[in-house]
Amino acid sequence: MLTEASVHVDGFDIRYRTAGTGDPLVFLHGAGGPAPARTHEILAQDFRVILFEMPGFGGSPANSRHTHAAQLADTMHEAAKQVAGGRYTLIGTSFGSRIASWLAVRHATEIDALVLLAPTGILPDGFRPPTVETMLGSRAGLYAHPEQIEMRPQLSRETAVRQAEVVGRLLTPRDEELEDAYRTLSVPTLLLFGTEDRRIPPDLARRYLELNPEFAMLFVYDAAHVLEEERPEATADAIGAFARHRLGFVVNHSDNRVFP
Repeated sequence: MLTEASVHVDGFDIRYRTAGTGDPLVFLHGAGGPAPARTHEILAQDFRVILFEMPGFGGSPANSRHTHAAQLADTMHEAAKQVAGGRYTLIGTSFGSRIASWLAVRHATEIDALVLLAPTGILPDGFRPPTVETMLGSRAGLYAHPEQIEMRPQLSRETAVRQAEVVGRLLTPRDEELEDAYRTLSVPTLLLFGTEDRRIPPDLARRYLELNPEFAMLFVYDAAHVLEEERPEATADAIGAFARHRLGFVVNHSDNRVFP
């Protein structure tokens, strides 16, 4: 069972939920805000799972201070160090993967591994950050099989306004500085793409590999954007294996295998 607490960092009271014991896994959520999922329950059987609510999201006050994803990354690293008690494996999903990427770039010697789900470090042509109306609208387009998903409760308009403002400010259409930093990122890194994701299409994987051939890639079959909710067992298996074995769990960098 997840327990709730908060940590005061950089002038923010940052809430988080945690469960399990063992090596820490720190999760940074997507644009829709924090949402515990079956993936986290599975991983908590073997790891200490820490789910943060980043400033400006969920029940937190508006966040007007951070003007670049790297700044929010620094804040979240300080929070993660305090809660994890030291080194940790970092997992970012969608918008959270942009923050997690910057965190890994700026604090590479202090984290063990990086996992990016539906990564937004590189964006497809024509990408637009979610607006208030899209956050308040149906989330069915984020799933390959929405009829099989228990949808999250709808956000209040006030929460959607706060979250859309932060995402729109920090998820720039293109971050060339981050792309360049990927070239020399030394942290063991795994990227997971849903084969049916239309928001962050899986063919973007080749662009990451062009920047850094040492990145590991897995494609989660029959899943769209929200991997933790749609394919929890497969997603948890991939994260857990990578947290334990790093790049050693990938048999062949070039096989482009689809995770079941």
